Amino acid sequence: MEYLILISYFSFSLLSWFYILRDKLPKQVDYIIILSASSSRITKRRIAKGIEVASRYPLTKILFCGKKMSPLFQKEMMNICNTCFVNNKSTNTYEDALYAKRYLKNVKNVILITSSSHQRRARNTFHRVYREMKIYNVPTNDIFTLYSPFLPAGWIVTFINLLKDWKYNGRKV
Repeated sequence: MEYLILISYFSFSLLSWFYILRDKLPKQVDYIIILSASSSRITKRRIAKGIEVASRYPLTKILFCGKKMSPLFQKEMMNICNTCFVNNKSTNTYEDALYAKRYLKNVKNVILITSSSHQRRARNTFHRVYREMKIYNVPTNDIFTLYSPFLPAGWIVTFINLLKDWKYNGRKV
């Protein structure tokens, strides 16, 4: 019985780990897009990752997407960056992509920042809206959080995102 539990643990951990998308960053990008989360703690992790990535691209514009956490973003980022924009209308990932069209006209490539377990579904959703745009994935490092791919909570979140991806984007992973 212990072996079955151990094998299950390693199997789910590996599946969750391989679900995370990681891309090699390009030399230049047009926008860095940071997606908000339902909690301020997770959103702060995404903003911190956005600041880290933006330091490599000092002239790149930053777009924050999410209605609920937009005041937090404005508080955290507006003093740091003068090329930051806020899409404060969207309430889900698909609306993030849809409402971002206002900012992303004639944009060739973007970096998309969100949580590790949400990264693949977010990329697929943005790809559905922007077929011609190159999207580079930068997940936050959620290894030592509640949603780690090595914890059951992380497996559940990954599985839910996988189901949502199949449902909304009709994509195989």
